[in-house]
Amino acid sequence: MAEVNKAVATLQDMWYLAAVDGLGLDKSSFMLLQPGVQLPYTTGDLWQLIDSIPPKVLTTVLSMGSINSFYQDYGGLFSAVIAPMSDDFKRVMGDSLGDWMDYKKTITPKDLKDAGGWPGLFEFWAGQNLPDNVAISAISIMNKDTNNVVNAASKKYYANSDADHPFDPKKDTLYNIKIDDITGGAVAHGPTKEVHLDSKTSSSDVTKTWAKGGVSGFFDIFSLGGSGGYSKATSKFTSSEVTIDATFQHVITVQTFKPGDWYNSTFLNYAYKGDNAWSTGNPITWATTFGPNGNLQRIIEGLIIVDGIDIVMTSDATYSTDEQNEINTQAKGGVWPFFSVNASGGYSSKVSFNDQGKMTVKTSCPVGNPAIFGANVRDIAVYVSAQALKASAMAK
Repeated sequence: MAEVNKAVATLQDMWYLAAVDGLGLDKSSFMLLQPGVQLPYTTGDLWQLIDSIPPKVLTTVLSMGSINSFYQDYGGLFSAVIAPMSDDFKRVMGDSLGDWMDYKKTITPKDLKDAGGWPGLFEFWAGQNLPDNVAISAISIMNKDTNNVVNAASKKYYANSDADHPFDPKKDTLYNIKIDDITGGAVAHGPTKEVHLDSKTSSSDVTKTWAKGGVSGFFDIFSLGGSGGYSKATSKFTSSEVTIDATFQHVITVQTFKPGDWYNSTFLNYAYKGDNAWSTGNPITWATTFGPNGNLQRIIEGLIIVDGIDIVMTSDATYSTDEQNEINTQAKGGVWPFFSVNASGGYSSKVSFNDQGKMTVKTSCPVGNPAIFGANVRDIAVYVSAQALKASAMAK
C-alpha cells in the first residue's frame, strides 16, 4: 500500500511538472485541480470557486464544501481586530474608554453584521452608556476618523454583503469578474499547447515548487475518490512505463482575485502586521488566521482554463482478462490524469488493450467545453506585501 501510494504520488508529480513545462505555467504558484472541472455555467458558481482558500499541495481533489471561504474568513476578522484610536477619540471618551474596550471583547460576528460594522455598534453602545454630550462627540469622531481603517473597512463590508444569503450576481458583486468574461471569447483566443510525459525519463523532482509536492484528497489511477485503497491493477500500472501525449487546443490564464466593494486591502494589511491589532480572549487570533494552521494562508489568484482536450496514455504492463474487466468497470468516470469533467459536452474516455494485454487510454473533449485545469495560488504574506507596495506607489 505504501509503495503504491508513493508510486502514484511520483506519477502525479511527473504529470504536474510536465504540465508546467508544456503549458508554460509557473511552478512557484501553480496548483493542479483533480479532476479537470468543467468551467461553471454561472457567475455565482465561479465566485464560489475563486473564493475558496486552497491547501498547500501541488494537487487537490476538488471538493468545494470542505474549503474555506476568503469572504467569510475576512469578515470574521472584524470581531477580533482592534481599531486604532485617535487621540481625539481617547480624549473625548476619557474613563469610559476602558468600558468600550471591554465591551468590544464580547462582540460576535453576528453582532457586527446586525449593527452594520463597528461605527453602528459604537453608536448603539454610546447611546446606552455615555452622557449625551460625550456620545455625540465620540460618535462624530469615530465616523470622521479617516485613520480608523477597521471602522471604515467594517462599515464597507457590511454595506456591500449579505452573510445570510448567497451572492446574487444580478444585484451583488462578490468578485469583479463574470463568467462571460471568460467564455465570451477569451478562451477561444488561447493558444494550442502540448504536454508530454514518459515515466522512464520525465522528472518527478518537485522540491523547487511552491508546495514541494502533496495531494489533498484521494484518487486511484482508474477512479476518482474511493476508500483510500489501491487495486492490483493500479499497482501494476505504477510499475510499468507510462507515456502521455496531451494536446489542449486553447489554454489561458485568467486573473480572478478581484474582490468587490466589501473588501479593503489596507485593513487586511493592518491585520496581518499584527502589532497591537488583535484583541485578547477572542478565539480568532493572528495564529488561527495567518499562522501555519490558519484558515487564511493563501488565495486563488487566477485560474488556468483549457478547451479542446485530446490525451493518449499508454501502459506497457500486461493486464490479464480479469484485470482488464476490472479497469473497464472502474474507468467509467474517467482515467488519470484527466478524469471526467462532465458526462455531457462530448467528453469521452476509452480504454483498449492490444493482443498482449497492453493498455491505451484515449480521453477527449471537443472545443466548446472549457475546463478548469488548475489555479495560481498566492501566499497571503506575499499578496499583502504586494498590495501594500501598490497602495504606497499610488499614494505618491
